[in-house]
Amino acid sequence: MERPVAGGISGADVHPHGSDGILYVPGFNASTAFCAEDFSYRCKMKWSYSDYERVLREYREIVAMLNALRAKEDRLGSPLAEQLDVLNEAERRFWNTYLRPFSNADDWESGIADISECVDIVDDVRILSEKRGKGESLTDVERSYLRDYLDVSVSPEEKKALQRFYDIRIREAEQRVGSNIDAYNLIVRVRRVNMLQKLAAPQIIIERESAALIETLALHRCGVRAEKTSPTLSVCAASCRTIFPTMCSTLTPTASTSTPAKAWRRFLSICC
Repeated sequence: MERPVAGGISGADVHPHGSDGILYVPGFNASTAFCAEDFSYRCKMKWSYSDYERVLREYREIVAMLNALRAKEDRLGSPLAEQLDVLNEAERRFWNTYLRPFSNADDWESGIADISECVDIVDDVRILSEKRGKGESLTDVERSYLRDYLDVSVSPEEKKALQRFYDIRIREAEQRVGSNIDAYNLIVRVRRVNMLQKLAAPQIIIERESAALIETLALHRCGVRAEKTSPTLSVCAASCRTIFPTMCSTLTPTASTSTPAKAWRRFLSICC
């Protein structure tokens, strides 16, 4: 009989956080916003110990394939997208699933990126305004930001355009990896890890994104539902680092050294 994994894994043993199968996961905010609010996810899981092992195994396979494709691209000296005929069947299937551009990729550069940035700015202004309204002091940088961007707004038509953009991507992602929760985020996380490796990001950044990838993989494969919760639950969420034992130290891919480490920041705007 399989051992149930109700809430999470601690060390090498199954350590449920409760019989209701609830797992708290910190929200790894992918936004480039100036002030990203802290949050966590309260996730209903349906998985067994063998499912947990399967998630780890699939993560290792993803990392191995990313390393193999990146090595092949380095040998060829040009992007794989320009020479897909050199890929074997497994590599081509992986590329089509995780790395092939979405059908509406051109829309990002033709206006959606600007709308998305404005949405982030509006959120930043809201957070800073609430902070000031509560009597909390703002730093010089925050005061300057609030003054410079106070008048930025997003029209209803722009919000609808942004929603349509992501609706298309979510549907396409579900066709690629399956229609369970977090399908789009799973593809994005794989791409972000890949881009961070290419840009020789600091190892701590790669580890953080790798942790987020494994969590997203687990939620997609075994999650029943997930909902954002109050930041006050972040203490519960912090335990997620032990859900997949030693993953950051032993499973994290190694970044390439061909690009300056600071260049990792550029990936935020180009790899989603």
